[in-house]
Amino acid sequence: MLAGENQLNPAFLDSFHRCLDMVEGSTGPAALVTTSSSPKFFCNGADVKFLESVKADQSASDGFDRSMMRMLGRILSLPLPTVACVTGHAFGAGFMLALAHDFRAARLDRGYLCANEVLIGMGVHIPPLRLFECKMSKPAFQETVLSGRRWDGKAGVQAGFLHAAVPEAELLPWALETAKKQVKLGAARDLNGWMKQQVFGREIDLLLHPDLGIHLAPAFPRARV
Repeated sequence: MLAGENQLNPAFLDSFHRCLDMVEGSTGPAALVTTSSSPKFFCNGADVKFLESVKADQSASDGFDRSMMRMLGRILSLPLPTVACVTGHAFGAGFMLALAHDFRAARLDRGYLCANEVLIGMGVHIPPLRLFECKMSKPAFQETVLSGRRWDGKAGVQAGFLHAAVPEAELLPWALETAKKQVKLGAARDLNGWMKQQVFGREIDLLLHPDLGIHLAPAFPRARV
């Protein structure tokens, strides 16, 4: 990812979907490594300026929500191994993006993973909420979505949702080595895809086919504290 903070907006999502098209269209042994060119940000969540600009445009807002959740569902269901190389902060949908991968590593010395929606007066839509739930222990899930805890790399490993936390210089090599060890599984696309459906079928279906009338979090008034 090469867009600075890599905030999610339609242009970013369209580019990401095109990359996933290429991955899905490949054949033979393969694995996906998702990383960022920024040493500070892996993905800083949704583009707030874009969200503000479409507040009165329900069609545009719904289109963004569908595209964002579809991206997560496509990664979660990719029929080959996936590795998230979390180079820095992963907030909101950036945290979701990391969790959608099979393997996840973060920097030991910098960066937080945080579902900050509850801290800024927003709810988490039900499909990504289920993604958090299926990738975390119950205590970690509750701390993440109910308290907005900021997890550093070491704490994420201790909580079990990160596989490693290493110094910056070792992060991409760890991700590439992990992908290399798993790459042969990418040759059996039908088998790998079927297995992921058995493990994450509910979450994949919710992300790829959300009912926006039911599965979106309602708007909440900002609390005064």
